[in-house]
Amino acid sequence: MTRAGAGLGDFPALYPDAINIDTIPDMRFNSGRVGGSAGYYQTNLHPFSNVNETYDAILNLTKIWGSHNTKFGVYFQHSYKAQSAFASHNTQISFIDSTSNPYDSNFGYANAALGIFNTFTQANKYARPEYVYTNVEWYAQDNWKVNNKLTLDYGVRFYALTPQWDESLQVSTFLPDRWSASNAPPLYVPGLDSSGKRVGVDPATGNTVVERFIGRLVPPTTDAQRFNGTAQPGQDINDRLYSGTAFKISPRLGVVYDLTGEGRTIVRGGFGIFYDRPQGNTVFNTVLTPPSMLNPSLTWGTLQNLTASTSDPYAPLGGMQPTAYDFIPPRVTAWNVGIQHKLMHAIVL
Repeated sequence: MTRAGAGLGDFPALYPDAINIDTIPDMRFNSGRVGGSAGYYQTNLHPFSNVNETYDAILNLTKIWGSHNTKFGVYFQHSYKAQSAFASHNTQISFIDSTSNPYDSNFGYANAALGIFNTFTQANKYARPEYVYTNVEWYAQDNWKVNNKLTLDYGVRFYALTPQWDESLQVSTFLPDRWSASNAPPLYVPGLDSSGKRVGVDPATGNTVVERFIGRLVPPTTDAQRFNGTAQPGQDINDRLYSGTAFKISPRLGVVYDLTGEGRTIVRGGFGIFYDRPQGNTVFNTVLTPPSMLNPSLTWGTLQNLTASTSDPYAPLGGMQPTAYDFIPPRVTAWNVGIQHKLMHAIVL
């Protein structure tokens, strides 16, 4: 359903250019006096886009020579994943009644009719980063039947893994060592006015603002203060946001020993180190980190007075989603030991 078709063509937005397709906003009533069963259209992410392509190549060679069965191989994978951000660029509004809301009508549907919102959230743009990575792996493995009792299976695998990164450079991260305490942005703190009413107070000047501004930035706050400690690819840090390609070595060993040489009691054991890639969302969510994307959420207001993002300055921008700078692939160390004994015909313990 479109905004125009629903009669919402003039519905306000913080960032009109961020609306990618004319779809009705995500309006929530499912709590408070309305109850949790109220339906809603989860259109705040619309349109969501996700492309996940991989290009794979595998080459294996096997040579049998005497009591050895030797294998060599190479594996290559390149991944391309273009995914739109999990951000409310199409707007999300909560009309749920709240006793904390000074404008509240005590009923969610009445709030919507009157234009009273509990929260109003919209990202400043529609972003669709293009994430890529490359794996190059190669191995050598040998199965050696040493004698009629002992068989060894041993080898090694090598990994060269690039981090997954946004080649369109639309993401950001946060680096703790770049945070400057002396450049920390000032915040409104709780206080009381002359009548005893709770208000926000500018600690530097003593000026007061309404209660809902407590914890927000005190204007004028510079971008250097607002985005203190953040880093953008190609500007404050390398394009990948990571330290570099990881090179790992993974040994493998397996042993089978027949205690009697008659196949009655056999001891088996194995050991290996295995590497994988970090979970993808640690990378995909970096697009939500300011300043690459601003995702302000306004609290307690009216749609009639909501004309632009500047109408409610320095609103909370949503949680940061940084990733660790050092690229360290997850590692699993696995081992096993077992004994197999033939008790009698067709029964093995």
